[in-house]
Amino acid sequence: MSTTNAAGIPGGFHTDGAIDQLCNEARTRPRGASDFEQDVAILRARFDSNLARVARARNATFSLQSRLPDELWCLAWQDLPLVDRLSILLVCHSWRNLALGCASIWSLLDVHLDLHNIECDCMLCQDSRSDFRKRYFPLEARLPTKSNLHLVPRALELGKRAPIILQIRDTAPYSDEDAYRFLGELLFPHGDRLRAMHLELYDSYVLRQLLEAMEPLHGLCVLSVMCGDVRCLHEPYNLAGRPIACSALQHLQLPTCTVWRPGLDGAMTPALRKLSCAVDSLADVLFILETCTNLAHLALYLQFGQDHLYEPASSTSSLAKGRARARNLIEVEIQNVTPYNDDELLAIFGTSEIKRLGLSYLSEHGPPQRVLDRLASHCRGHVTLKLTCPYDQYHAFQLKSASTGPSRTIIQKSDPLMLRQTWALLSMRIPQSIMVELSIWRTLHDQQVAPLPDVTIFTLLVSTADDMTGLRPMHQLFPRLDTLFVRGHGLSEVFVQADTIAALVDSLTALGFINFLFVSRITIQGDHTQLRQKAGSVTVELPNVRF
Repeated sequence: MSTTNAAGIPGGFHTDGAIDQLCNEARTRPRGASDFEQDVAILRARFDSNLARVARARNATFSLQSRLPDELWCLAWQDLPLVDRLSILLVCHSWRNLALGCASIWSLLDVHLDLHNIECDCMLCQDSRSDFRKRYFPLEARLPTKSNLHLVPRALELGKRAPIILQIRDTAPYSDEDAYRFLGELLFPHGDRLRAMHLELYDSYVLRQLLEAMEPLHGLCVLSVMCGDVRCLHEPYNLAGRPIACSALQHLQLPTCTVWRPGLDGAMTPALRKLSCAVDSLADVLFILETCTNLAHLALYLQFGQDHLYEPASSTSSLAKGRARARNLIEVEIQNVTPYNDDELLAIFGTSEIKRLGLSYLSEHGPPQRVLDRLASHCRGHVTLKLTCPYDQYHAFQLKSASTGPSRTIIQKSDPLMLRQTWALLSMRIPQSIMVELSIWRTLHDQQVAPLPDVTIFTLLVSTADDMTGLRPMHQLFPRLDTLFVRGHGLSEVFVQADTIAALVDSLTALGFINFLFVSRITIQGDHTQLRQKAGSVTVELPNVRF
């Protein structure tokens, strides 16, 4: 048991030599009453200093800090929320020094701006004359404020000259435009460091205040804006009131509630490679193709209520010029197409040089035959027709040429009559391979369909085992069928009885025999004897069976 002397210092106090010497001095040093307070202060300061040194030495020996490279710590920290990264500075000296010495930790600037909105009835918000700083900063911990805006200046200081990735999330239905203007002013001196901006907003009006306060943004490569409302039914606002200088911008994504002009012009587009936005006229489409000379990926949403894109001012020469520009595109996706505007769109984008072209008919009308014929004419060689349900209430038809060829996609509402009409128009033309979800396949073949003599490969995408039961015979549908793929299509593995797959082969071929049978992401259960007979002597690949 340790002993305690008159000075109150344990006799068995275990520490290194320096602190032992300090303890011995405290016990033996003669002290007068007048010097007592001064001696205590001196001894306490020396004790704290030596104890801190010992603690750092022990941490360096026993903590994880010394066993992992500094680079790994920095990688682990750089994706943490901003408030957590700033908390690292308060953990210990080692972490603080490491975080202060690595500017990349502060590259990600995740800002939450759900501030006091128009519905707030606090006294400061009711006073419209009060300055934003006065309203916000004294109330940073008080509801309904949910923002970390007050942390941004410190993060910008610690980031030094490191590139900045700005993420803004604002769930307020009416955003505080003064807050965005203030944030833009904070970022203005660091505009050349900004590389990417990812914003999720409900109120796109404030976007203008932010961008105009920040420009020029000569280092910005990505500007992605998403509407917090999935339906995006908000009143549209301009991206900016004047052209924004973003000479290095390569990716621009805007929701339908953000109007891209006049913010988007030649000063913003010399390097633009990927653009997603809404348009409401053919003139907008032609302007984009003329202005964005390096564009490779284009996604357009046709605004509701605009059935006809044709404008008298759009001459044949303008369409031809737009078509020449479109030949350089790799991927084009157009949503809200109708039978009334698809002719004008195909006059521009109906070229085989475009690798991937998708048209989405979101109304009650499906694609007419002239459109399907035009798209099918772009595919050559071995062509696969794929039919899936990518999301609720819609079907997707995809024509895919061999590995290097183009692909063409039609998306339409999942109406059974429209499904059969589009299937009849596409399946009878060129495909040698068909891939279809089994649930859709059952809907298609509730009625008799014409044979497909050119199809040699058939793929069924199975979500549940129940989809495979009760299939009626379709022996004449694929007279040249050679290969059958059965693939699990759900989020988890599908379990199917062996005799169920054997019955599937029987329903597709009159002989009950297939040359090649491939099963993936499906676990075969039960007796495999009958299934072996369906495969004959040809290789059959199954997850848990080898023939």
